[in-house]
Amino acid sequence: MNEEKFTCNICASSVFFSDEAFNHLVKVFSDCREFSGRVDLVICNICGAAQKKLTDASWNEICSMYRDYSAYSLSKGLEQKVFDVSEYGAARSDQILSHLGDWFGKVLSGRALDFGCGNGSIFPSLSKHLPGWDLYGLEVTERNFDPTFVSAVRSIVFGEIENAPGKFDLITLFHVLEHADDFKCLLVRIGKKLTPDGMVLIQVPNWILNPFDFAIADHLNHFRLEHLIFIIKNLGFQVLVKRDDIIKKELTILIKRDDDAGAGSNFNNQEIFLSSVETARSIKQFERSLNSLMAFLKICSVAIDQTSQDQRVYIFGSSIGARWTFSNLTTQRKRKVIGFIDDDISRYDSLIDGKPICDFSTLKRRDLVLIPGVPSLVDKCRVRAQGLGVNVVGFDYVG
Repeated sequence: MNEEKFTCNICASSVFFSDEAFNHLVKVFSDCREFSGRVDLVICNICGAAQKKLTDASWNEICSMYRDYSAYSLSKGLEQKVFDVSEYGAARSDQILSHLGDWFGKVLSGRALDFGCGNGSIFPSLSKHLPGWDLYGLEVTERNFDPTFVSAVRSIVFGEIENAPGKFDLITLFHVLEHADDFKCLLVRIGKKLTPDGMVLIQVPNWILNPFDFAIADHLNHFRLEHLIFIIKNLGFQVLVKRDDIIKKELTILIKRDDDAGAGSNFNNQEIFLSSVETARSIKQFERSLNSLMAFLKICSVAIDQTSQDQRVYIFGSSIGARWTFSNLTTQRKRKVIGFIDDDISRYDSLIDGKPICDFSTLKRRDLVLIPGVPSLVDKCRVRAQGLGVNVVGFDYVG
């Protein structure tokens, strides 16, 4: 992982733009722990792909933290909930997999593999939406494995994709590609484990709608729809479904092999697939996102400093955005934060750096709530807070 040899993971360019001020900020790990090392975020000046620029030191630190990775620790192992459809929340995988009937039709049997199954929390949703199917899971290690989630699973395999037995009609990749140091090679290997009509269901963050994805140290690849579709097609796959609205802030893509193209045979690292105008637009959006994130931290700091002694300060959320915001406050400002507000009841007994995760009803008149979320979330929370007389500082784009 030699820094001097670092090239774009899409077009192989070595010309990048980065923001030194943002790269000096504390990053967080995808399991919501604070990342102690430094990893730089860059965007390719040629193709406009955002990614992490790794050094040997940062890669070693990431690998070290993976050894202690704890999936969904704040929610006691339960999968993260999304509140796009129901005020009570739904498991992310359940909301995605509910569309399988529309995409597959009524398929009574088959073999499905969840690649990167973690503790197995997706399997209840897979069992619900694929009754009669044989379910398999694959994970690098046994560390996070939880047998309570896998009663209906035929087999859990640990190690590489080649270790999975046989071929599959469906392989799910939920939040895997952003972690992979060579995701193109991984997709080709996965393609070889598909049946002739087999499909791959991909779910990744969408940085265009969620700039807080940039704050995650172990997200090595930051996707926008145009880049991911280009890569998939040039690796020899057909794109069957491409959606950015099933889970807000995420991309959902369903693909299958294009045997006429031949998996992996078409990819040319030197091909420039975005026009100079589109690349410039991507870089401009990248800069705007970073400037907005840093502006939000400054506004939060000012708001905390202006609170009276009897005013309480909370941060909305208990995932990446909330953790990143808290981690980048000064020690004195951190002391003024009473806790975190979340709608997910499974998190209410958990702590973040000794601060409790509380229900929205905890808020009282004159409290200050910092909301590190996309503008649509901020607007919803602002409406709720106004009825309580609560002060709100929310993220918004600048420029």
